[in-house]
Amino acid sequence: CVQTLFQLDCDPNDFKLHVCTEKPRGGGPLIRTVNYWCLNPGYAMVALLRANHVHSLILTSGTLSPLNSFASELQIPFPIRLENAHVIDKEQAMVMIVKKGPSGVSLRSTYHNRDSPQYLAELGNTMVNFARLVPDGMLVFFPSYAMLESAVQFWQRPPPSNGTGAAQSIWQRMEKFKL
Repeated sequence: CVQTLFQLDCDPNDFKLHVCTEKPRGGGPLIRTVNYWCLNPGYAMVALLRANHVHSLILTSGTLSPLNSFASELQIPFPIRLENAHVIDKEQAMVMIVKKGPSGVSLRSTYHNRDSPQYLAELGNTMVNFARLVPDGMLVFFPSYAMLESAVQFWQRPPPSNGTGAAQSIWQRMEKFKL
């Protein structure tokens, strides 16, 4: 693969050198990481097909449409294709960006913010409000599985005691509307 990246016929605009500086969570000196990113998936796909004598490649996804554009990006032929219509009508979907939660807390899912109890509580309370208002199911995207797992764990924790013992977790409040 490394040999493919340095071939003379590569377009330099397909690659990016990125230096990232991060502060470790536990403190200590800054950590610098050098990344060399290939922004064109075609290089890897062509190399894969040439090097490993691949006879069949099956790609499935709900988000690869339109296939002509996708095949062009991968730079390999797709002689057999199946592309189906979307199963949800436009009237059934609503895409939106929610900048703030019900308490006015910013809902920015940054690396440094995503483990904040205040952020996770606000995100959960926002979802509880949507669960209450949106009929049937909801589809919510997270930037990573780690973020999803962190949020669910936080939401499943019992809330701080309010003296009555009747408080429900954020997760229990969501379940009330969606299960």
